[in-house]
Amino acid sequence: MRLKSLLSATYINLSDSFAPVQGELANEGFYHWKAFFSGSELEELDKIREGLLESNDYDILLKYPLLRKIFEDQTMNNLLVNYLGRSCQFDYADSHICQVGKPASPDWHHDSVGHRIKIFICVNDQTETACTQVIPCTHKKSYWDYNLSKFSESEIDSNESKKLIGQKGDLLIFDTNVLHRGLYDDSQRYIVQLEFSSRLKGLKRGGHFGYRKSAIPQDLVNHRFVRGDKIVSDKDQINRYPN
Repeated sequence: MRLKSLLSATYINLSDSFAPVQGELANEGFYHWKAFFSGSELEELDKIREGLLESNDYDILLKYPLLRKIFEDQTMNNLLVNYLGRSCQFDYADSHICQVGKPASPDWHHDSVGHRIKIFICVNDQTETACTQVIPCTHKKSYWDYNLSKFSESEIDSNESKKLIGQKGDLLIFDTNVLHRGLYDDSQRYIVQLEFSSRLKGLKRGGHFGYRKSAIPQDLVNHRFVRGDKIVSDKDQINRYPN
């Protein structure tokens, strides 16, 4: 094992030791929040789906005010803090379309960062063959080489796996340290996601470490989860990755 990998793993594991890992995600590493968006909000989700691009779009919080509900909902705030701790920070928001038969993450893997929460917003109904699959309870494992993050079928007991299948308006929330993979067999998959981690991990950059620069609307700049050095964009900058 290279010294750099060992030091990186030590950094991750030390940071994770401060995370409470309590609440809805604690037992299995994932949580299906049904009907987070409902009523007239579902029509707004249709507009979001229709506006998605094949390439990554980091300006979705500017384009679609509905998504700010993630930050405004106190129960969601509590879920994030109960799991990640008071050092919880917003990393980024992103959307894109995954084409049929071209999965971005077909292998069983963790995301090489220890505890981090990903929130998938279901802008359409999920299916058995276009969804995220997880191995429950694997979020609890620590590694001493986070660069070795992919696992073959022979190393995984797929009988223990669970498919996270949501309906439009649901949230699929999981710790990216849980072993997971994406399935994209028979239909396009619409990805609208936000990620949250610890400010402690934001001290180190490179690869999956640290926050990415998504556009932040002015009314979220002072939110407890948003770092002061995030980029604030405006409507003239929509669809452009902030430098």
